[in-house]
Amino acid sequence: MASSSCATCAQSYSSPLDPISEKPLFPGRDLLCCGRSICARCLNQNKRYETYCPYCQISTEPSALPQGLRDPPAYSPSSSDWTGPPPVDSAQGSDDDGKPPP
Repeated sequence: MASSSCATCAQSYSSPLDPISEKPLFPGRDLLCCGRSICARCLNQNKRYETYCPYCQISTEPSALPQGLRDPPAYSPSSSDWTGPPPVDSAQGSDDDGKPPP
């Protein structure tokens, strides 16, 4: 495996045995999209990880879903055109005489 630990549960791959069951560790899965890896125990607990990267949030195998549902959301250039909140109207607070409220 490329990584030294599972990206999901942080289990180290340095030991050939599972610390809980003391059984040999089975190979996990290297994620080609981001270089992370997921251990066999996490793959068994969540079968979706066999065909899906939980970090990049894309399918790693062909799917019946349209392409748009597998890709991460794109940032549109219109979101950078935001000008901020409107200015504060000074006429709204004109009834304030400077004294604290009762």
